[in-house]
Amino acid sequence: MDHLLVPSVQSRVSSWLSSTSVEPMDQKTIPGATRAERTSLAALGGLIRALTPDFPSDHVPLEISNWIKAGPTPPQHLVGELTGVFEARPNDLLAQLYSSAVRPANRRHLGTFFTPAEQVEYMVETWMRTQASPRAVVDVGAGVGVFSTLSARIWDEANVYAVDVNPVTLGLMASHIGSATKIVGESSDCPGIRLVLNDYTRWIASDSSPIGGPRLFLGNPPYTRAQLLTTEDRERLTLASGGLCSRRASLSAHITAITLLHLRPSDGMCLLLPAQWLESQYADRLRSTLWQLKNRRVELHLVDSWRFEDAQVDAVALMVGAESSTTEDLTFSRWGAETSIKVSRDAECPSSWRALFAQEDRRCTRPRNVDLGMRKRVSLRDLAQVRRGTATGANDFFLLSREQQGDLALRDELFTPVVRRMSNARQRITRKNLHRLEPGGRDLILLVTNQDRLQSIELDEYLSHGEALGFHERVLCARRDCWFDLHHDVFIPDVIIGAMTRAKFKITINSAEAAITNNLYGWKWRDSTSPIIRRRVVSWLRSDSGQGKLHSVARHQSNNLMKLEPSALAGLSIPTDVLNGAVTYTDGGTPKSQLGKTPRGSSV
Repeated sequence: MDHLLVPSVQSRVSSWLSSTSVEPMDQKTIPGATRAERTSLAALGGLIRALTPDFPSDHVPLEISNWIKAGPTPPQHLVGELTGVFEARPNDLLAQLYSSAVRPANRRHLGTFFTPAEQVEYMVETWMRTQASPRAVVDVGAGVGVFSTLSARIWDEANVYAVDVNPVTLGLMASHIGSATKIVGESSDCPGIRLVLNDYTRWIASDSSPIGGPRLFLGNPPYTRAQLLTTEDRERLTLASGGLCSRRASLSAHITAITLLHLRPSDGMCLLLPAQWLESQYADRLRSTLWQLKNRRVELHLVDSWRFEDAQVDAVALMVGAESSTTEDLTFSRWGAETSIKVSRDAECPSSWRALFAQEDRRCTRPRNVDLGMRKRVSLRDLAQVRRGTATGANDFFLLSREQQGDLALRDELFTPVVRRMSNARQRITRKNLHRLEPGGRDLILLVTNQDRLQSIELDEYLSHGEALGFHERVLCARRDCWFDLHHDVFIPDVIIGAMTRAKFKITINSAEAAITNNLYGWKWRDSTSPIIRRRVVSWLRSDSGQGKLHSVARHQSNNLMKLEPSALAGLSIPTDVLNGAVTYTDGGTPKSQLGKTPRGSSV
C-alpha cells in the first residue's frame, strides 16, 4: 500500500492500540482473535471516532455505534499523523489498521482478508462487459467496503447492501462513506449503501427476498476453511446448500451454492473464491449445476495467489450472468488475459476444472508473428509488452524519499529511481528532472539482494525493522525466495502512461530508467519494433487523434474521470497511416504533415 504509514507511525499506532486500557471485544464477536488483539480492536473504535467526528451513528447497527462510543480517546498527535492518509486513502488505511491489529492466522475464523482495488475493479468490469446494470447490489462479506463503495459510485441509482458478520469492519466502512452521504438506513427507499450486520448465509434466506431486482451478488466471500466451522454450522450450511456442497466444503463454497440457489432469472453473481472448489469432491454437484446452466453466461478467471496482500491462496473469479432466452457461453481464462477458452456444455461435465485453464494457457503461449506490411490491424501489444507497474506488497517499506535514505544512511547503489505520479511529467523523464515529479516524495525503490544485506549493517538494521513489523509475512513478500529482493518484480518500462485523467492521458519517455508503481502503466518495446515506429506511435498517442482513441477504450467514471486498463491499452489499434508515416506528428502530438492521400481503409 503506497503512501500510507511509514514504519515509525505504524509502530506508534500499534503501540497505542495494544497498550490502551479498554475492555476487549467479546470473543463471540471476533472469534479466533486473541484477547490482546480484541483489546486493540476495541481501542480502534476510539481512533475511528477521533478521525470521523461526523460518524453516521443514526444509520448504522447499534453494535457498531456502541463500539465507536466505547473506544478510548487517542492522543491528538496520533490523530494528526493519520488524518491526511485517512482522507486520501481510507480503504487502504482502514484495512492496514485492522490487519496490524489481528494477525492473518487469527483472521481466518471470520475470513477477514482485504481485496485490493485493482481486483475489485476487474470484478466489476467483468460483470459490466456482458450484463445489464443491477438495481441492487449485495456485497457478500463486505469488509471495509471496497466493493460497496465502487458499486455505489458506478451504479449510483442502485441500492447497495453491505453484509458482514464483523461489526468492526462494517464500522470502518461507515467511517469513510458516511461523510459522502452515501450511507442510508437499511429500510430506506433511497439509493445508497446499507450496512447489514448479519451472517450472510442466514440473511439471504430470510431478509433478501424483498429486495427488488435485477440483483447482483458481488464480492469476496470469507476465506474460512471447513475445519474452522463448528459442527453445527457445517450441518446448517450443508442443508442450506441444497446438496450442492458436502460437509467438507469451505464457507466460501457454501456461500456460492446458497447464492446460486437464490438467484432469480434477472439476478447474477460475481464472486472471488478460493480455487480449491474447481477440483474438490465436496463441490462436484456445484460444478455440475454450473455446467448445466446453459441459459446463463458463466465465466471463470483464475487468479494467481500473489495478487492478495493477506492470503496466499489460488483464487478464481466466478461470474454467473442473468438468464437468457438463448444458449450462453461457458468460458475459462487467466486473470486479465486477452483470450479465453469457450467450452461446450453439450459434453459431460469434467471431474476437475483445473485442466480447462491449462488449455487456455497453451492457446495464449503460441508465438505471435507480426508483419506490419501484411496486417491490416496492428495493436499496441504487437509492438510492445504492456504492463501495470510493480506491486511490491509493501510500498510503505520499499519506497523511500531521499531524506529517508539519508536518515537511514543507506547507500545510493541500493536503490533505483521510481515514478509514482505523472501530474508534473514532461515528454521525457530523465535523472535530472525526475525530482520534479514529486518534490520531496518517495522517488526511490529499494532494490537489494541477500548479499547486499550481509555487506551493509545499515541495510540489515532496516530490513530487521521491517521484519519486526511483519512486512516479510505479507503475501507478495512471503512468496519470494528472499522476501525483500524485488529484482524479479520491478518493471522498468520504455514509456510510461498515466492510468487516470479528466483530460489528457500523460505519456512520457522513461530515459531515467525508473521503475513504476502499480498505479501506473507502461510498455517495453519489442526488439522487432524499429526506433522510427516507436517515435511515431508515441507522438500519435499524444495527439488529439491518439488521445481520442485512448478515451474511447477507457472506462468512464463519475466526475468526468477516465481510467485505462492494461488490457484495453494493449489492444489499442494503431492507424496504418501512423505506422507507415503518411501522417506524422511532432513529439508533443501536433500534426506535422500529411504525406499524400491516406489510403482508403487505412485507419483502423
